[in-house]
Amino acid sequence: MPQRFTTVFFDLYGTLLDIRTDEDGPEGWQYLWEYFHSRCDIWPDATAVRRDFKRIQAPLQAEADRRYEVGEVEVRKVFAALFDQAGLPHDWRDVDDLAWSFRKATTTLLRPYPGAFDLLEALKSAGLRVVLVSNAQASYTDPELDLTGLRPHLDRIFISSDCGVKKPDPAFFRMALDAEGADPDRTVMVGNDRGADIIGGNRSGLTTVYLATGISPGSDGGFSPEADLSLAGADYDQVFDLATGGLNIGGDRNQS
Repeated sequence: MPQRFTTVFFDLYGTLLDIRTDEDGPEGWQYLWEYFHSRCDIWPDATAVRRDFKRIQAPLQAEADRRYEVGEVEVRKVFAALFDQAGLPHDWRDVDDLAWSFRKATTTLLRPYPGAFDLLEALKSAGLRVVLVSNAQASYTDPELDLTGLRPHLDRIFISSDCGVKKPDPAFFRMALDAEGADPDRTVMVGNDRGADIIGGNRSGLTTVYLATGISPGSDGGFSPEADLSLAGADYDQVFDLATGGLNIGGDRNQS
């Protein structure tokens, strides 16, 4: 009898990587102000930089939302607009370097969950495709995939900023399914966000696994009744068992 599943979609942050970052905190904006202040005198303080960043971002978000149910802005365009406003010459390398420096200034923890790489390799050895489907910014995530060593363990990567749309919009899942040539009925979505990963995955016809981790939304309550399997923490053994057919989700549904 053929294996039921052929593909596993993974969320990134809170699912494969543990991260603590605060883009609303003062550190990143202070870094941006100091960066620009050393080159020009257009903003009086970090609050002014943040205000203009949000002002530039708002119409871009509105345009993205006109195209999709849940649109995504490519944040590097906002950083590029700050260079333009400051009258500073730049190319995309300068923009991505600044975005990455901002990200580092806001991040206090970044590490793979124990066993994440082993899970991905075990699934691949079992003949499944492992695909990243992440609500993220490529300017931040691309360096983090390299820094953590995660990239080589993935068969394909979909980042919402590259696609202009994000979870839970079914259009994002459809892009990944179409690119993979994957059947929704034979695809599992694993994530730590009840709305984005589980409800979004269900709407797209996927089997869903919820991991209640330290950065899952507090409103989730540590459990997802909509998931085919709801787990307390990054329980990769059960993820592997479900994906490879060793766990009967009809009988073992929603264990936490």
